[in-house]
Amino acid sequence: KIDIASPVLDSIYKKHQKKSWLAEGDPFVFETFEKEKNRLNNLFKNSGIYHFNPGSIGYWTDSLDLPKDKFITLKIPERLVTAGDSVYFKPYKVQRFRDVKVYIDFESKKARETALDSASYEGITYYSPNKLKYKPKRLDDALFIYPDSVFRLNDVNLTLSHLRKTQNFKAAMNIDLIEKDDESLDAEIYLKSNKKYAITFDLDATTSNTKPFGILGKSSFIDRNVFRGTEIFEVSFQGSLLNVSQDAGIEDSGFFNAWEFLANTSLSIPRIFFPFNTDKLI
Repeated sequence: KIDIASPVLDSIYKKHQKKSWLAEGDPFVFETFEKEKNRLNNLFKNSGIYHFNPGSIGYWTDSLDLPKDKFITLKIPERLVTAGDSVYFKPYKVQRFRDVKVYIDFESKKARETALDSASYEGITYYSPNKLKYKPKRLDDALFIYPDSVFRLNDVNLTLSHLRKTQNFKAAMNIDLIEKDDESLDAEIYLKSNKKYAITFDLDATTSNTKPFGILGKSSFIDRNVFRGTEIFEVSFQGSLLNVSQDAGIEDSGFFNAWEFLANTSLSIPRIFFPFNTDKLI
């Protein structure tokens, strides 16, 4: 039996009821109820229910005549709100984003007032304390949050994941969600750029039954945001000193008797080039 007080939650639940982990006649297993609780939490959080609390999900049970049979009722009340000394129920509603803003390279949130450059694309505004380093159209490829889009927790997490994959920003990025008086949401995305140029060094040793013992060294030069579209240009050099099988015809060949040197260049472009506009296709 289903007892969901909110018409909004009830409608969402019924649309996806076939995916439930619980079915009549199944064994009573606590792990199954936990799976269903997690499914409902993910379902509601990705259907616009910003304030949904999984702790509000309850299962009520009564034993029938046969001890092995149990009658289960799923109960979810309306949203419980605490304001000062008052506690009251408030109807759930599907919430949407209103404004989406991206702040790049600000030392603090208060420093946003010092923005010297800004640009907009697809309704999203980008701010920088200096000249904007990135083309908004290219950063837009990594964003899954847009004005008037329904709140989905997966979209928030995907945005963070794709921004990190560009390797242009520090991992400690943040998305602040701010609820407005009309219950719409503002999203503020805070990013700090990695250094444009970087040199890395790696040293390793290797050995196995199929490979000789060797010492490997690698050095790379990295140039980020080459064309202001989060591209990454890399030049790397790799060398190895190896101990291969001794050549009986060569005396005093030494412990390391072979070497290897490799050079490589690459340009990582986080988009696909076509001779025509594909924005509506991709």
